[in-house]
Amino acid sequence: MRTPSGAGTDHLGEDLSMTDNYFISQNSETERTKLQVDGSLPKWLTGKLVRNGPAIFEAGSTKLRHWFDGYGMLHGFMIADGTVYYQSKLIQSPEYLNNKDPGSTLKTITWGTASDPCRSIFRRFFASFTAGSNTAVNVVQIGLRYFTTSDISTINEFDIKDLDTLSTLTTTKTGTMAAHPAFTSAGRVWNMISHFGPVVKNEIISFDDSAKYVSHNVTTRRSTYYFHSFANTDRYFVAIEIPLYLSFSKLVVSGVINKSFYECFRWDKKATNKFHIFDRQTGALTRIDSDLKFFYFHTINAYEEGGKLVIDLCGYENNKIIDDFYFAVLTTTGIPEEHKASLRRVTLDLARSSATMEDLDIDLELPNINCTYAGTKYRYAYGIQSSKGCRMFSDSIAKYDFEKRQQIVWREKQLIPGEPIFVAAPDAKREDDGVLLVVCHDGEKHTACLVVLDAQNLRQIAVMYAPKHIPISLHGCFYNV
Repeated sequence: MRTPSGAGTDHLGEDLSMTDNYFISQNSETERTKLQVDGSLPKWLTGKLVRNGPAIFEAGSTKLRHWFDGYGMLHGFMIADGTVYYQSKLIQSPEYLNNKDPGSTLKTITWGTASDPCRSIFRRFFASFTAGSNTAVNVVQIGLRYFTTSDISTINEFDIKDLDTLSTLTTTKTGTMAAHPAFTSAGRVWNMISHFGPVVKNEIISFDDSAKYVSHNVTTRRSTYYFHSFANTDRYFVAIEIPLYLSFSKLVVSGVINKSFYECFRWDKKATNKFHIFDRQTGALTRIDSDLKFFYFHTINAYEEGGKLVIDLCGYENNKIIDDFYFAVLTTTGIPEEHKASLRRVTLDLARSSATMEDLDIDLELPNINCTYAGTKYRYAYGIQSSKGCRMFSDSIAKYDFEKRQQIVWREKQLIPGEPIFVAAPDAKREDDGVLLVVCHDGEKHTACLVVLDAQNLRQIAVMYAPKHIPISLHGCFYNV
């Protein structure tokens, strides 16, 4: 095992292509399998890491074009007494079951792949958005139940022990909802539904412990804008309007013009970001119009300070990063430097109704923090990083210190790391007292491994290899079960 490094010129991503199974479907499910631990795990580390991400990139005879199109698979790493077991299950969503038969054509419009162009406009629209249920992005706990999510209005319940799909819940038949909900310190889960139509209705909701949703505020907008996560404190829920808008008229005729869901969006070069701030204490919704213009997937954290709301996020100049996630690009030219994320701090002055932004010039994505500090002032953020010259989405794990304005980096030449999950040590006295759980792809062994890093210094303390490869993945969570 190697110690952390902050530089390097060798990039495995330069040689990756479709010949590497990192981009190849994984159809095989795995029963509970014991893994060999190389290194030593903390005795206090007990629980289950559940990862979600696209795993199958074909729908019958149709090859799916975009990373976000793939059908989901859950991966579980059970950790107790220094022992680790691995298991995996495909998410048995109605959409997957409807499209999995060999030789069939794609029956549902997906993010980046149009469905069968021979289908009528009526069937294309209503079948696509009443049956859309592929939740291959994130995992969320609501009460005592566990769900998989995506940027759609459907969530699929799964069994935390066996990872079996249990049920499908749909909040609305025609609308979107964020893959990353917001949480209050009491555990209440919040989200927003954007209802499609000539007049768009954005509905701020929360879920009770039985997974029924409660409506808190409804406003109208001229178009549905893309949203994936929110800024959040115990008092404020903030939806950030990105100038990437859905054309409802194009969506309705997508069956005739053979367009995917993403192809029905457009980047408005004249529009700027708007901040929709819901006050849980008063029930009021206010809006701050800004002259800022950025795209983002993920907020990192938000907190209140001196009448201002500070929001940290992973920002982009525009939406071109989504185009880079088409497999035809990912496996050839890859992601150029100018399309990579940068850590940005947005400050909303609530009294003056103004917004400013500072670019910290640090490449960071798939961020994670010590969740004890969610919604409050904090010091450290963790995430994946793509070093200069690397064309892959990531080749490093970075820890950023907001107080010192500096970072440390962990990198192994043959590993492509995914989202780092912070697990706090019991009775921790420091914010960074804990470990990071990172599922990586080993480009030399062509399989997946779970790497455990000391969250204070990013020293690698253990690694466990899975019995198969896990395709380019997305998000997960560690549960004390």
